[in-house]
Amino acid sequence: MPLLLILSVPLNLLLYLWEGWVIAKLWAWFLVPNFGLPQIWITTGVAVSLVIGLGSHQHTPSEDGKELQDAILGMVGSALRPAAALLVGWLLTLVS
Repeated sequence: MPLLLILSVPLNLLLYLWEGWVIAKLWAWFLVPNFGLPQIWITTGVAVSLVIGLGSHQHTPSEDGKELQDAILGMVGSALRPAAALLVGWLLTLVS
């Protein structure tokens, strides 16, 4: 378990930056041209992600012996969700 904690800190920081970049990119693609909002930086995207995450986070306890597996699946999911959003957003830019 200590190894998981040591690895999760830098991985979470990278995931926050990844989410922030995706939010900034989607913002630039859709909100800037459609609503005239100003561009945002990655740091603002990270802040938006944190605010939304705080309001929507739901903790589900792990079954005994499945903490590592659940942590890995959570990290993979945290990386894939922004990737999927970016892909859908990019596809939408092609048709709009």
